[in-house]
Amino acid sequence: MIKFCKKCQLDTEYNNYGACKSCKRASDAKYRAANPEKNLAKSLAWNKANPERARANQAAWRKASPEKNRASVAAWRKANPELYRQRMAKWRKANPEKEMTYNQNWYANNVERKKEYSTAWAKANPEAIRIYGQNRRAIKLANGGTLSKGLSAKLFKLQQGRCACCNKPLGDDFHLDHIIPISRGGPNTDENIQLLKSSCNHQKSAKDPIEFMQQKGFLL
Repeated sequence: MIKFCKKCQLDTEYNNYGACKSCKRASDAKYRAANPEKNLAKSLAWNKANPERARANQAAWRKASPEKNRASVAAWRKANPELYRQRMAKWRKANPEKEMTYNQNWYANNVERKKEYSTAWAKANPEAIRIYGQNRRAIKLANGGTLSKGLSAKLFKLQQGRCACCNKPLGDDFHLDHIIPISRGGPNTDENIQLLKSSCNHQKSAKDPIEFMQQKGFLL
């Protein structure tokens, strides 16, 4: 005997609710909208009890709805700035290699945006820029040494136009990098200078050179 949906009377009944799938989905959506806190608690409890299925469902949703996912993530970040910073700091500490790869790819694919961010930050933080410049000059003077003229061209030729870190073409926006950072006692001399891509130089920053290259998988 065929049973029909008690709500729309159009489709066959599929469960004990006596409603077709379309009507059941509409009813569930109405309940969720009217009871957001109860629905959230129920969802969290289910996710906790079914972690593997929850991760699979979330991954499928992110893949199927990238725009909604980005909007959701952006809204959460805006509403929880401190928690977001804590989570990102924890993730960076646990995944240094993934962070370097992500940053390197982002710098390579967003050159103009990177320049815009750097310019905007410098404009918004003039005092920090001045202090940084003064401290750096003081360290250079204390460490001693000067760089010779034409050093960039000389190193470019010696390095065959490639970054000393990733071995990719340097491009036009390469940086002169102190191999041993001046903040770690490195001198401001020709022998302590190498050419790096801007992205590699930003990643290296004031890190120990051996430690940095080990993180990138070039040294054991």
